[in-house]
Amino acid sequence: MKLLITGFDGYIGKHIVSSLKSKNIDYKKIQLNDLNTKHYSSTHLLHLQFYISKNKLKSFQKKNLNIIKKIINKCIKEKITLIFFSTCSADLKINDYTISKKKCENEIIKFSKKKGLNYKILRIYNVYSQNLNARGVIPDLIKKMRNNKKITLRYPDNVRDLIFVEDLITMINKILKIKKSGILEVGTGKGTKITQIAKAIQTQFNFNCKIINSNKRKSSKNFYSKANLKKNKSLINWYPKINLKKGLQKVYKLNKFYE
Repeated sequence: MKLLITGFDGYIGKHIVSSLKSKNIDYKKIQLNDLNTKHYSSTHLLHLQFYISKNKLKSFQKKNLNIIKKIINKCIKEKITLIFFSTCSADLKINDYTISKKKCENEIIKFSKKKGLNYKILRIYNVYSQNLNARGVIPDLIKKMRNNKKITLRYPDNVRDLIFVEDLITMINKILKIKKSGILEVGTGKGTKITQIAKAIQTQFNFNCKIINSNKRKSSKNFYSKANLKKNKSLINWYPKINLKKGLQKVYKLNKFYE
């Protein structure tokens, strides 16, 4: 395998690059302005880089769509399998980010039918790792509970599917070996309420922080999030091994300042 990867400096991108190095897999980091260059006889292109902004939303949707068209063209021309990192909320019109991801998905599927593009679309759920500087449900809660005597949970009954980054990397390594195109959901297949996540963190990190649930129990949109792993099991025989308890233990162990 010879891989190309965009967005290699991002949260997930850094973990993927580290994994590729450890497995001695041939890869090359590419910038988006370097897409017209034929780097070598590549087998896969992992597209992680994505633009988002709170201002001029439509212009960023257009920018992301223009980029995916260039990437698709490269993959078709050079017979490369495209792996596109999408979001679990792609079917929900929540914001510019989810709308942009869905439009890119549609473009990939369109060219798969027209030009025979081989692709994998990964709908990623809530990824967490030992890196507490990242954004996300778990690092945000850990930082709040560490620094405050009490916190109020907004939408405590919202349900989230939380996947530890090691399971995500294992899954990516497996899909590199299959040829079939399709959309795969990447999570644990288990949903956990925000209030349960907070209590699990409190127990693992031994935080002396009072947890208060707000009166508004659920958000109006995207209040339930859980991956469907049936296709993953049949296609790549993959199932995540790290549950929330084990994941939090890893986070705790790898952050020595909590000891």
